[in-house]
Amino acid sequence: MEGEFFMKKSMQMVVAVVAILGTAATYSPSFAAEKPATVVAQSDYAAHPLKNSIDYVLKNRLMWTFPDGSFRPEQVVTQAELVTSLVTIKGVKKAAPVPEIAAGHWAKAAYEKAKADGMLDGVTIRPYAVLTREEAAYLVINAMQSVRNSRGLKNNENYYKNLPNIQFVVGYRWIPKKAGKFPNGVSTTAYDGLSNYTRAEQAFTINQLHVDLNEMAQANKLADEFHTSLKVKSGVISGKAVTGTNQVNTDITILYKDGKFKIIKTDNSVFREDVKKVARVIFGTVTPYRKGLVEYRYDSFDPPLRERRWY
Repeated sequence: MEGEFFMKKSMQMVVAVVAILGTAATYSPSFAAEKPATVVAQSDYAAHPLKNSIDYVLKNRLMWTFPDGSFRPEQVVTQAELVTSLVTIKGVKKAAPVPEIAAGHWAKAAYEKAKADGMLDGVTIRPYAVLTREEAAYLVINAMQSVRNSRGLKNNENYYKNLPNIQFVVGYRWIPKKAGKFPNGVSTTAYDGLSNYTRAEQAFTINQLHVDLNEMAQANKLADEFHTSLKVKSGVISGKAVTGTNQVNTDITILYKDGKFKIIKTDNSVFREDVKKVARVIFGTVTPYRKGLVEYRYDSFDPPLRERRWY
């Protein structure tokens, strides 16, 4: 339980469509700044270990300072505040009724969007409840289900299903490490789930997810470009060796029926192969530091049919 684990790259990923909205989060008036701050007084977080994440969320208007200019990094976070942040960075548009939230409540619209997104599955609605790190982790996993199949992985894969939510999320680097205790009370140097989730930790979460969502959006676009380019004509399969961006690298692999394979150079050139010899085509995307994003697998070529695979 204590050993470090990281997000594993599978050769089977999926493209998930996600809308990115990098606009300001809608917080309770008591937690919102009077106006977005372009230059923030750092007196209360200048030396904080999560300063870079706090700077990021303020610069991108994903969280606010208080009217006095402070950020209050160690202040606790309520369920409504985290739900609102998660809905905002995902750009959720659809809504579903949440009768537990009274009409006129400042977070009602956010909860209705979270409900439609599946973010509240298995969650007791308590907007003013202060979150533990384990409870925050549960919400984060739900929020990323439509993007990374995170809840599916957590609940169904043998390696993950017996782990606390906090260990899964720290492993994905969506909540920072912290010494303390697992939810069952056992001591840990990294996966504390019992202490309260703070605004600094929320900033780390929103920073990481915002970057991840933007990378995933780029990856989806590149995968669609590759898919559109694939053609089969006169026994030849051809396609564009789509190159990546500064944030997203592309990988194209051809697997042949004789067991051999070829890595295609992704330089926007056109590749051609005898379709009768090809068993599978894999188009994958990763970050420059090899974090897996999305991948399509093609086993049928006339017409090319792609299968969603998750990391």
